[in-house]
Parts: sequence; structure tokens; C-alpha cells
Amino acid sequence: MISAVGTLLDRERERFADTHPASRELHERARDSLIAGVPMSWMTMWAGAHPVYLAQARGASVVDVDGNEYADFCLGDTGAMAAHSPEPTMAALRARAGITTMLPTEDAAWVGEELGRRFGVPLWQFSLTATDANRWLLRVCRQVTGRPKVLLFNWCYHGTVDEAFVTLGDDGVVRSRAGNVGPAGDPAQTTRLAEFNDAGSVDAALSHGDVACVLMEPALTNIGIVLPEPGFLDAVRAACTRAGALRLPGGLRLGRVHPRFLTPHVSTIAIGGIAAIWFAVLFPLSENFVYDSLTSLSLMIAFYYALTGFACAIFYRHELTKSVKNFLFIGVGPVVGGTILGYLFFKAIDEYRDPGASYSGSEIFGVAVPVVLGVGLLILGGVLSVLWRLGKHDQFFGRRRETVDPEVATGAKLAVAAVPEEVA
Repeated sequence: MISAVGTLLDRERERFADTHPASRELHERARDSLIAGVPMSWMTMWAGAHPVYLAQARGASVVDVDGNEYADFCLGDTGAMAAHSPEPTMAALRARAGITTMLPTEDAAWVGEELGRRFGVPLWQFSLTATDANRWLLRVCRQVTGRPKVLLFNWCYHGTVDEAFVTLGDDGVVRSRAGNVGPAGDPAQTTRLAEFNDAGSVDAALSHGDVACVLMEPALTNIGIVLPEPGFLDAVRAACTRAGALRLPGGLRLGRVHPRFLTPHVSTIAIGGIAAIWFAVLFPLSENFVYDSLTSLSLMIAFYYALTGFACAIFYRHELTKSVKNFLFIGVGPVVGGTILGYLFFKAIDEYRDPGASYSGSEIFGVAVPVVLGVGLLILGGVLSVLWRLGKHDQFFGRRRETVDPEVATGAKLAVAAVPEEVA
């Protein structure tokens, strides 16, 4: 069997040599001026004795200098996802006078606006390679979180980023990958590794509290195509939330923040729809009950924002003494506001518990309906939170202590959201 495979391989190599003489000649010529005869080192990883040299590419077809035509399933590692040499793009390039000036153009602004419109990410930067995009993204994540390390997956590929040229040794220690030329230093100082489709290894890697972000592909592609098992990507997102690490965003989440209005837009739309249906159905039946429900809503709002005021001061407590502005606006202001709202909450309960003070005059166990609704829903929310915590939905209950960016705390800048590698 082995002998037959060897014979077949020799025959195919001989056929390759016979059908690619021009490519071989160009490769031999290139050896005099290019390392290994190729412009980029990975091009030496070819099944034949030399790489194929390109003559032209259009659509999904590539033609080499020997006239051989190929169906291209690579498409420039997605750089030519819209096909090679599409005529609208070629026409625009021919019409543009000067493309290497290193100056911004009107087109750049338009492209940024269009990307924002299509993908909902408000701010963009451009790079020429995935490597440059990843390097910039890692720097941003470290700056935002104040953490030094990045979490990757064993045998991943993210360009020539130093942090990514690593693997796990037999002892489970992060090591530089074989063939990594001139590594900048010990990769264990910059990188933690997990195994793809192993949620437990992700939790273990994040448990140290020093990971700024998780850089990952939705499917591992460097060792064939390894698809994520059902639930794995969700488990990674949950683990990142618990550990306070930036993560790969994806899917529909009720907590997703609108890039322009900075509100949880899915939740806002959902709550707005529920409120509209609530009032449309109940108003014709009982106006007084609708007004009572609004009164109960005011109780819940007072409670929620009182709690938020105290939480703000507690969460940013380490920033309060760094400036008068911090002390007033993220300390005194929220605490005073929370105190006032807390007083109004209990004062309203005291006044509204009398059935005569409500619109409908209805009561439950001698207490007015607005108070029963408001306080009852707050208690129900607390019970549901406990039940949710006791289940497997611990995304927001197992979070560890986080490093707060002072510029975010003081309003000097907005918090930066994680960006998927494909977008970056």
C-alpha cells in the first residue's frame, strides 16, 4: 500500500514538472533575488518542486504562466471573496490617479460610513493584512482592560502575530511553535492557550484574571476545518463575561448595545413592543387599571435607579479620590441621587398603599393595587434572579473583580467593544 502511494506521488510530481516548465524557470530566476525564490516564505510550502506562477485571475478562475487554468477555492484567503478582478473595481482603480500617497481620501470616509451602516460598528480602522489588524486589536484590548495576556486556541492561525505562534507542549506549558523564527521572547509571558471545543480549558485559562481578550476563529482552520461543537461558542462568550475578558461577539443578545444611541436596542424594542401591547389591550377595558400600572412602574424605576446610583459609586470607588470631578460626578452625584430616589420609593409606598390614593380604588389584602404590582414584581425579579443563578446561566453572576479604565469612569472616552477578527 505504501509503495503504491509512493509510486502515485512520484508520477504526479513528474506530471507537475512536465506541465509547469515556465513556472519552474521563473522560480529558478527568483532564487537569485528572493529568499527561497518566493516573495513570502509560506509560498515554499508547495506539493511540487516549486510554486505555480500567476499570469492572470478573473472571477473564480486562475491561469498560470504555462496556460493551466484552475478553479480557485482560496480566493486570496477571502481577499477576493467578490471574485478576482471584478470590473467595477478595476474601472475604479483605472480612474483613480495615485493610490500610494499615504493620504486619506473622500472614499475612505464613505467606506467607513458604509461599513457602519451595514455592520452596526460605529468606528473603523483599516489595515492591509490580518496580522496588522490583529496586532492593533490586541493593543486596544490590553489598553482597555489593563491586562497583559491574550487567550488563543491550540494550532490556531492569526497571521504572523508573535503571540499566536505558540502551541501546548506535552506538559501543558505554552511553547513557541516549531519553525517560529526568532521569537520575541517567552510566549508564556504573553499568551494562554486553550483547546478548541473544550470549554473547561477556556475556563481554566481565564481563571487567572490576566487575559485581556480571546482571539479566535468561529471555526479552527489551520489544521483542516474544525467546526465548533454545539454550544461551544456560547460557552466561550459566557466564560469571557465571567472573567471580564473581551470576547468574540455574535448572535442576537438582549444586552447588545446600539453603536449610535448606546442603548440595549434589542431589549429596548422588545420592552417597547410589550408596553404597546399592554396598553392597547388594557386601556379599552379599564383606564384606571392602566394608570395604576403606571404608578407601579414609577415605584420600580425609583428602586432601580436608586440601586444604580449606589452601585456606580461602589464600582468606581478607586477613582473617586483622584480628582474633584471624579468625586463629584461619579461619587457624590450618584449617591445623592440614589438617596433621594430611595426616600421617594419608600415615601410612595407609604402613600400609595391606601386604596383611596389609587385610580381604581382596588385593593389586595388591604393594600392598593399599584403597591402590590410594583413591590410584587420587584420580589418576583429577585426570585427569578436567584433561580437563574442556581441554574446554568451564570454569565452575570460569576464575574471576577475587573480593572476599570479610569478614562471610561470619568467620561473621557467610551468603553471599547470587542471586535471579531473578520471585522478588524
